[in-house]
Amino acid sequence: MNIDTISFHAMGTKIFVGMESNLKSVSALKQVPAWFEEWEQCLSRFRPNSELSRLNRSNGKSFHASLNLCEVVQLSIQAGIESNGLVTPVILDQMEASGYDRSFETFSENKAVTKNLDYPVADVSEIFFEPASRTIRLPRNMRLDLGGFGKGWAAQKAMRRLARIAPTLVDAGGDIAISSTLSDGSPWPVGVENAIHPEVSQVVLSLGKNSVATSGRNRRYWLADGQLRHHIIDPRTNRPALTDIVTATIINKNLTHAEMASKAVFIQGSQAGMQWLEDHPAYSGILTLENGRILTTPGFEKHIWSEHVRQ
Repeated sequence: MNIDTISFHAMGTKIFVGMESNLKSVSALKQVPAWFEEWEQCLSRFRPNSELSRLNRSNGKSFHASLNLCEVVQLSIQAGIESNGLVTPVILDQMEASGYDRSFETFSENKAVTKNLDYPVADVSEIFFEPASRTIRLPRNMRLDLGGFGKGWAAQKAMRRLARIAPTLVDAGGDIAISSTLSDGSPWPVGVENAIHPEVSQVVLSLGKNSVATSGRNRRYWLADGQLRHHIIDPRTNRPALTDIVTATIINKNLTHAEMASKAVFIQGSQAGMQWLEDHPAYSGILTLENGRILTTPGFEKHIWSEHVRQ
């Protein structure tokens, strides 16, 4: 089975798209970078003229949003509700205060951070959102970070567009959306990186119509005021999550749900995170802990292709 592919950089990460070859696949793939550029211009907090940046400057006034921004804001609000506030878009102040105040590619090795982290994260219920009129109103001084939500949404949206032409896989920096098995019934092989030894795969998954999301502290981390920090904020402490999990990889039919779950599990740590997964059996997962241990949910094994989980 032949697969046509394209790779490019967008939304601060590497984007990879694979499509089963047919007469339209190559021309379809050429359109994908422009889609991601459009979505990044809407959703990036690092572009001063993006739609999200303009929303964040609205200072309590009603904002008429595009359909794309409305979709991602709605997903982020739902994630906040479903995770009981663990995964929330209203953490931009805390992200910047911890040192993540610019695109990660421009980071220096050590940063001086003087902002105060000791103020509470707001609740998503404080966001006024009316989908019918596409109206969003943020409380004064509330600003949103839609990075993870937007990346998963974009991967899923691109997959659904391309799936009209051929079976498709879209990988946006570890957020992976798959339309279906290949036309001969073969699954897509998806490698899960070993967080301790990234040169090898921890396991290879065999996936049809499914989605995979990974959250972790093994890539986006930095020194700030002499302390090691990462980009996943625990809204209970207003700081980068203190967790024994290095990476949490979650499988679900819906990529934005998997993205929410991977962050919720990561933030809680292995004990509470595994309990959360047990209480939500629609999700399967594999966790890599800082002591090198690997934990998997009972439903995870059915997704393994040919590799065994390395202990």
